[in-house]
Amino acid sequence: MSQNEFHSFLQCIHATLPTSPFFDSVTIQLPKAETSLVIESSGAANHIFVKSLQIHGELVQDPVILHSQIASGGFITFEMEGVPQVWESVAIVCLLIF
Repeated sequence: MSQNEFHSFLQCIHATLPTSPFFDSVTIQLPKAETSLVIESSGAANHIFVKSLQIHGELVQDPVILHSQIASGGFITFEMEGVPQVWESVAIVCLLIF
């Protein structure tokens, strides 16, 4: 494993802590993307558990967001719930950049 791959692996491990959004909506202007990245999680302040995730309109089966899905801009939508969900029982959000 190269030094860059190892660094990416460490970033991935660091990002695997269970987490969920705490905002309703955020828009990020990315320097190399043609469109902004919009992340929505309506009701996150009162509903802290992720029920489902859509990236660019497609339902995500596993709780993984790839770097390429973020870097291109677009829409990420979290459906939030007030009780723990089966979907996030393997709560991993891992930015795979290698």
